[in-house]
Amino acid sequence: MKQIIRQTIHLALCLLGGMAYGQTGTLYRVPTGGTDQIVRYEPTTGKHVTYSFAPGNENHFSLTDFNTLLDVKVADGLKVKDFEIIDGLVFFCGDNGSGLGFLGWFDINNLFYSGGTAYIDQTLSAYGLLTLDNIEVFRNPSTGNIHIAGYGNRGILIPNYTQFCAFEAVGTPATGMQYRTLDLWCTLYVEVTDVAITDNFVVYLSSDKTQVNWPNRGVGITLQPFPKYDMFGAPPYFYHYYQLSYVSALYSNSWVLPINDDPCSGTEPMMVNTVNDEIAVCTYRRDYDDTPYYPLPPPPQYFPYTATYITHLMFDLSTLLPSTNNFIPMTSYYIAQLYNGDPVGIDGFEYDPQMRRYAILHRHESSPGVHEHTVTKFDLAVPPTYVESAYQTTFNTSSYWLPNSMCYDGTIYYTVVGYDMASSDYIFWRRDMGVPGGQYSNCDRTVQYPVTPLPLVPAKYYERETLPQIWKPLHFEPQESGEVEEFLCEIMCNILERKE
Repeated sequence: MKQIIRQTIHLALCLLGGMAYGQTGTLYRVPTGGTDQIVRYEPTTGKHVTYSFAPGNENHFSLTDFNTLLDVKVADGLKVKDFEIIDGLVFFCGDNGSGLGFLGWFDINNLFYSGGTAYIDQTLSAYGLLTLDNIEVFRNPSTGNIHIAGYGNRGILIPNYTQFCAFEAVGTPATGMQYRTLDLWCTLYVEVTDVAITDNFVVYLSSDKTQVNWPNRGVGITLQPFPKYDMFGAPPYFYHYYQLSYVSALYSNSWVLPINDDPCSGTEPMMVNTVNDEIAVCTYRRDYDDTPYYPLPPPPQYFPYTATYITHLMFDLSTLLPSTNNFIPMTSYYIAQLYNGDPVGIDGFEYDPQMRRYAILHRHESSPGVHEHTVTKFDLAVPPTYVESAYQTTFNTSSYWLPNSMCYDGTIYYTVVGYDMASSDYIFWRRDMGVPGGQYSNCDRTVQYPVTPLPLVPAKYYERETLPQIWKPLHFEPQESGEVEEFLCEIMCNILERKE
C-alpha cells in the first residue's frame, strides 16, 4: 500500500474553528486523481465516495473523510456518467466507449477494506441503450427490493433527433435484478437532462428547444412523471410542458424569434426533490434585445443579449394523486441576474431541508473574459431579494482547478470535487450552507446578485400511449480491481467567517 505524505492539518481543528467562529469552509488537495470527478455522501460512515477517470484509461473510486483518501481502480476503459449510494452499495452507470451502455455495483466495505471487486453488466445495448447517463437508487420498504430509475439514449435516429429511454431496474444483487426500458416522449430538439425521486413519483426533466429558425435556443422544459414503484405499469403517460421563452412582437408577422432563451443554449437544467412530492428546477436564462437593426430581421443568433440569469422554479406533483391526468402546477419562479456574460453549465443542485436553502454549482463568465465556477445559494425560507455566490480566489476555478460535481451531506455541508488543471490532483471544496452575508478570508470571495420573481407559467400536458420492453435479467460480471492506495489530504486554504 502506497502512502504519500504532505503537510496536513487535522480536520478536527477545522471543525472546532467552525464551531467557534461560525461559518467554515476548507479547500483540500489529494495527490492522486484524474478528471470527470463525481462525488456522493455515504451517510452510514459519514464519508464521501468519489469517482475519477484516471490516467491510463482507468476508472477509479475513492473513499475519504478528508483526513485520508483510499483509492482503487475498479475497471478500464469505461465512461462513468453517474453513481448513487444505498445501504453501503454503490451503483454506477455510463457507457464503455464502444456503443454499449452499462450498469455496475460494488460493496463499499468489500472494495476498500477486503480486497473486493466491482460487478458490471455491459449488455444494455440489447434494448438499444448506447449509454445509461443518470440514475437514482431507492428501496421499496414493502418488498425490500432496490429500485433503479434512470435514462439513456438509443442514438441519433435522424438529424437532430435522439431517442431517450427511461430505465427501470428492480431486485437486489444477492437475489438478482431485472430491467426494462420505455421510449420517452420527445420531438425534434428535446433532450432529457435529469431524473429525480419524490415520495410517490419518478420524474424526468427535459429541455425543449426551438424548432423554428434556430434549434439550439431553449423555449421551455417538460416534466415526465411515473409511479415510483411500478414506473411503466399503468399507461397512458402524461407529459407536462412549460414555456419559459417568448417570441418577439416586432417580427410576429414574418418571423418567429425569441426574446429570451430558457433553458439557455448549451446548458442543461437540473432538478432536485425537496419535501414530499415537491421538486425544484434550476436553469440558465438569457434575455435578448430584439430592436431591429436591419431592414430584414437578422437570424436570432445575432441578437445581442441584455441579461444573464440563474433561475429557480418550484413544482408540486402532489396534484397527481390520485389522478395522474391532473396538471402539475408551478408554485414559484425566481431569477437572479448575474454578470451579463456567457453561461457555461450547471454541475450540481442540492437542497438543505433544515434551512430550506439550495446550493447550485455552476460555471459562467463572471467578469469580462473570465469563466469560473461558483456556488450560489438560493434561500427560500423567506422570499429572496438576492442570492450570494462564492468564488474561489487564492486557488481560482478559471485557471487553477476545475470543479465537476457537488453533493450535500445531510447536515450543513456541501462538498465540491474537481481537479488541478496542471497535475490532475483531486481538489475538494467543503463549505457550509450558512446564512448569506458572511465575511471571509482571501481564500474566496462572495458576490450578491439581485433576485426578481416572475409570473407563474401554466402547464400544458400531453397524453401518450407507450408500451415498455419486457423485463430482462441483468448479468453482473466481476471486474479485475487494482490495489487500494492511501493518500493524506492536504489543506490548501481555510475560510472562517468573522463574527461581528
